[in-house]
Amino acid sequence: MEVRFEIPNSAIEYEPARDRLLEHFQAAGLSEEAICELELILEELLVNIISYAYDEPGTGKIQISAGVEGSTVTLEFRDRGRKFNPLEKETPDLDADIEDRPIGGLGIFLVMELASSVTYERVGDENVLRVAKG
Repeated sequence: MEVRFEIPNSAIEYEPARDRLLEHFQAAGLSEEAICELELILEELLVNIISYAYDEPGTGKIQISAGVEGSTVTLEFRDRGRKFNPLEKETPDLDADIEDRPIGGLGIFLVMELASSVTYERVGDENVLRVAKG
């Protein structure tokens, strides 16, 4: 069971895209726990793409696909924004005092903790981020 669609790179597109994906996961019979974790993954990745991939809001597109086979979900996000590999971010030091930690970086860490695998590649002029959760 798979869904594919494209949205403009705009903050107002996040909620409708999220809702469409969550409905897809519910229709596929995923558990509420899995759906909640997938919602966290979606929020982190899609909001970051919308916020940072393009210089001007609304100037680009984001292609999203989600497949469900049994209890395994695969997500793919494609954009033609600036090259950015979120997997190159340093793992945050969770033992450091909160005042000593840099701002940001926890979101991708959370995604890595919740997902079975996360991969990134630059294909031509596209960022391709794939997430599997099973």
